Amino acid sequence: RRSAATALARLGTARAIQAVQQMMSDPVPEVRMHAVQGIASTKFPRAVSVLSRALDSEADPEVQAVILATLGRHATDEAVARLLKAAEPDGRLFKRKPTALRVSAVQALAEANTPAALAALRRFVDDKDREVRVAAVRALRPKSDS
Repeated sequence: RRSAATALARLGTARAIQAVQQMMSDPVPEVRMHAVQGIASTKFPRAVSVLSRALDSEADPEVQAVILATLGRHATDEAVARLLKAAEPDGRLFKRKPTALRVSAVQALAEANTPAALAALRRFVDDKDREVRVAAVRALRPKSDS
């Protein structure tokens, strides 16, 4: 099924893309990851909105990280807005976002590297969560200093 997701995405037909989208709700996380990567590799105009919806329903942290990274590579205004939403703290004590999710979103904002993404990253330099702060500072550091 993982190979099928990749092959269908390469076909790029409307029917193939629809099949890959259905694979994004497969019970096996690896299949969902390949489906996300497949959607990302196509010229599908609604890829960002499909990925954004998938992120809302995804429970597996590894699949979430792949979705966030993929959104960062798309770097559209919609993708950056969704990454910003994922990076923000939730604020409610019992519904706090996992730090790993927020850090992945910050890293994806760095990957997007648009003016809006960089402005968003600056907001996280003073975040209450140390790991998010460190990720934001690293992301804003000039690439030659790495």
